[in-house]
Amino acid sequence: MGACCGKDSDSRRYHIKTLINRARRREASQSSSYLKPGTVVIARWGEEWYPAVVCSDRGEEVDLTWDDNSVTKDIPREQVKVLPIYEQGEMVEAKWENGWQPAVIIQRTAGTYEIEWQDHSRSIDMPTAELKKPSFPIRPFPGVKYPPKPEGARIHGVLRIVIESARNLPDSDTTIFCGKKPGDPFCEMFDGSGRLITRTKVVDDVSSPIWDHRAAEAGVMVPDTDVLHFCVKDQDVSSNEIVSEAVLTTDNGLEILASGKPFSGWVPLRTASGKFGGELNIWLQLKPPAHPSTTIHEIQGTRYPLTHSNKVTLYQSAHVGQRHRERLSHVPLYEKRTYRREDCWIDIAKRIMQAKQFIYIMGWSVDAHTRLVREAPITVEPYGEISTSMTLGEMLIKKANEGVTVCIMVWKEATSTAGTPGGLFENDGVAGTKSSQTIAYFKNTSVTCVGVLRNGVGLLSNLTLTHHQKGAMMDAGSNNRSGKRRVVAFIGGLDLTGGRWDTPGKEIFATLDREHIDDCYQTMTTFETHSHGVPEGPRQPWQDVHCQVEGPAAHDIVQNFENRWKTQANNNSALYDVGTSARILKPADDIPGGRGHDAWDVQLLRSIDKFSDNTVQGIEADCHQAWVKSIENAQRFVYIENQFFMGASDKWLKGNNKNTSWNRIPDVIITRILLAIRRGEPFAVYVVLPLFPEGDPSSKTVQEMIHWQFQTVAAMYHHIGLALKKAQSTRVPTDYLNFFCLGQTKLGEAKPVQPLRPQDKSRKAQILRNARVPIYVHSKMLLVDDEIVIIGSCNVNDRSMAGDRDTEIAVAMSQPGHSRTTNKKPHGVVHAYRLSLWTEHLCLTADKGKIPSCILQPQSIECVRYVNEISLQSWNQHAAHDASQVCHLMKYPYAVRADGSITPAQKYLPDTVKAKTLGRSSRLVPDWLTA
Repeated sequence: MGACCGKDSDSRRYHIKTLINRARRREASQSSSYLKPGTVVIARWGEEWYPAVVCSDRGEEVDLTWDDNSVTKDIPREQVKVLPIYEQGEMVEAKWENGWQPAVIIQRTAGTYEIEWQDHSRSIDMPTAELKKPSFPIRPFPGVKYPPKPEGARIHGVLRIVIESARNLPDSDTTIFCGKKPGDPFCEMFDGSGRLITRTKVVDDVSSPIWDHRAAEAGVMVPDTDVLHFCVKDQDVSSNEIVSEAVLTTDNGLEILASGKPFSGWVPLRTASGKFGGELNIWLQLKPPAHPSTTIHEIQGTRYPLTHSNKVTLYQSAHVGQRHRERLSHVPLYEKRTYRREDCWIDIAKRIMQAKQFIYIMGWSVDAHTRLVREAPITVEPYGEISTSMTLGEMLIKKANEGVTVCIMVWKEATSTAGTPGGLFENDGVAGTKSSQTIAYFKNTSVTCVGVLRNGVGLLSNLTLTHHQKGAMMDAGSNNRSGKRRVVAFIGGLDLTGGRWDTPGKEIFATLDREHIDDCYQTMTTFETHSHGVPEGPRQPWQDVHCQVEGPAAHDIVQNFENRWKTQANNNSALYDVGTSARILKPADDIPGGRGHDAWDVQLLRSIDKFSDNTVQGIEADCHQAWVKSIENAQRFVYIENQFFMGASDKWLKGNNKNTSWNRIPDVIITRILLAIRRGEPFAVYVVLPLFPEGDPSSKTVQEMIHWQFQTVAAMYHHIGLALKKAQSTRVPTDYLNFFCLGQTKLGEAKPVQPLRPQDKSRKAQILRNARVPIYVHSKMLLVDDEIVIIGSCNVNDRSMAGDRDTEIAVAMSQPGHSRTTNKKPHGVVHAYRLSLWTEHLCLTADKGKIPSCILQPQSIECVRYVNEISLQSWNQHAAHDASQVCHLMKYPYAVRADGSITPAQKYLPDTVKAKTLGRSSRLVPDWLTA
């Protein structure tokens, strides 16, 4: 759930359509004299009558907005007259000079009309007061061309929002002796999908609060919506009760906003029972974006604009190494170059050791004992050799002792405790973040390490929501003659902690005596350690993607860190303050990418609110906006790797959980595929997920997340199946949309500490005997058309995408020299990166020859069927545990029929205690926790 938690999520459960229908029924039952907001009227001012729009009707008096956007309150009801509403094609008489002439209505726009005269000339902005019903029969004019009738006013753009105050709210606090008393009200504003747009402050103990809330000076980006929902709540210690609500729809305000005019005045509020619940004073105006778009990929209306001339390095896994660089198929790059797969954690280690001014690290989990260098020692000047035994903590303390500013900000998991290392009271926490141990490790050192809770509205947010931003930033050398330093930043699924170091080989046993001897991370079962210190395994292989950004965008990432630190760490003096430093290049001068084909456009994206960054007014949900826009603009294909996949719950087919997950990403994928079906164009979507979320797949929490994923996927295939049937197409849903997972089988490599007994049916025995495990997909990536890639910390669920739940960060990256505007088939680094990932997942090695030509065109039916065929073979081998897999990529165990219906390929997931493939919902687990 994206908006709130606990009872605070009741606004989501109040389905917005229900609110709209209730409001319409209520208005229909009111007397005909009631003037709802947005009604066009004429009102007397002095001796003349002038057109106006109703703000609110309180019975005896009415508040109005005039044509010049000024507002007059308390106009006597008898001085206001309702004007008729004319429909398209209706014949009228229109005032012309000193008389009335026949005309026809072309269209209505916010109280004025476009009309056509008998000579087929037209007049626009004709006031309603200058039209009237015909006093004589008028024949329709021949040859009149009408614009398509709009389905209803929708708004899409940057919305300037002022929530000024409320009055006459119902008493909502209960006392033991005095009954009801005024509560502690605040107001939240949502769009039609239930996404939180902004939230006011809390005012204590009043029934007529003054918030004077302005949601960001530049406005807030509101994606396409036909509803604005205002919810006034009473803040309590553990939950927030809904006091009263209002909705603005096509027929009571949105058409004014859509026309570009401001909407202002008092809006009546209603309680859950439909009774009068006070009034809300608001001012809204839709306006152009704060900065004009410079490329097709810029996300408008965000805090951080698109930056140019950056340098970007893309990574697959934490480490590749020379062996895998030589083993995997070589990927061609433009200008007759070959794409090079780089080593992320080694690059981070080098950047840390070479920093001279500052090092910032933020993470969901950071473990000081993690080793960044494992396969072989590296050489870093002026230190010489960095051994494979040196830990992250040792590196950071060494740099801090040299005078470098080192600041670490980790999410403070409430259940994590330090205690005695390896002993009494030490607890990694329910989520295993080890945040308390990390803070304790750096105590009394020159490194400043703070743990911060995810504060928000309501106590539960502190305990259940997280700071999920992951990244590392530092200064680096430059070629600038001034000697000033550049800024670099690493972003991705970048938890510098246990279990994350892996290679394209995705070994489960072979590295346990070397790279993973102290890092056999897995949550599948328990394992023992041999007498010589080697764990029996298996370890859980880890798939992740990351990037290194150098240039102006890296400065934006640093600013995000510093703003969050100043908001939550309570230790501003510990920061280096990069923006004011005379030793660091300014963003305009820090352009390592130059302006040629190698340059990158990069835009910083966030999911964040004012509790995590007090420079935010309202909510930033840029990550969701960027994913939605990129998918909407896709021309050929969409490739996703993500840890979760759930959303668009209003389209789910079954169950009572249609308010569970409101993000629109699955919805826009459906819409884009349906467009391709109607046009008869090739289009393909590939989604790679973990076989199941991290943890025990039989547990109620994990089973519920699996179930939300299934509900999302089932709805998508259902709509695709209907569209294919309507188009009488011979194609099937899996020609357009496919889901995959990753797995590894290594028969004969397991070396259990205790011999396996045939009668042992435990999960541990099954895993060791079958020598197979799923590869955990932790990636958070969207790649579109081999042209744009978004990498960060955002999952496809409401926790990540809503903006007011988990804090997130991502970057959208593209090479303008390799876009569809400069190349019909982009073949830049994004194209090579996608091929590099696919060669790993499909186990395409150099000794097998060239990369299959079909995967150069992922939208083609040949590519779709090739990938489906080989991944299905891989899944069957994995499920049968009777042969080594042909590749890591496996078809997700959904059996999709031609009509779009889904059944499980097998009832239970492999090597689990009856964990259902389709999952199951749980009444014991709150929806907002798992969605």
